[in-house]
Amino acid sequence: MTISRVLVLCVGNICRSPMAEVMLRDGFQRQGMNNVQVRSAGIATIDGRPADPNALRVMQNNGLDGGSHRSQRVAWKMIAWAELILVMEDFQKQYIESEFPEARGKVFLIGHWRRVQVPDPYRGNYSLFEASYQLLSQCSSDWVQRLSVALADA
Repeated sequence: MTISRVLVLCVGNICRSPMAEVMLRDGFQRQGMNNVQVRSAGIATIDGRPADPNALRVMQNNGLDGGSHRSQRVAWKMIAWAELILVMEDFQKQYIESEFPEARGKVFLIGHWRRVQVPDPYRGNYSLFEASYQLLSQCSSDWVQRLSVALADA
């Protein structure tokens, strides 16, 4: 089975998930996997907020553009759309599986392959965002690599 719809979640959908969304989309495109769609949302957010200025700055400093991002709260329709749901921390996985039982089996930590969680840099300084970015970059690369291998084997 190939994955073509990925949903990335965090709490506010203004820091970690927008960065990961842009990284994953870029990674899939670099692998020629242009059919993979990536979206992001938050479990407790206000719709329509732009990404945090520090998240935008760290993306820009790494050659990525998150300027068009607007936050959105996760909804059943998104859960149903996604074939793979990536979260930042264990409590988010538990929340999603509790609120949306049909998501069970397709929710994983973005840091699954490294056995890490990605701490929230919200309200932190730029260096915290840079650290989150670097960790998300490694974790996103892991998923792109694993899914591109799965696609090649399909």
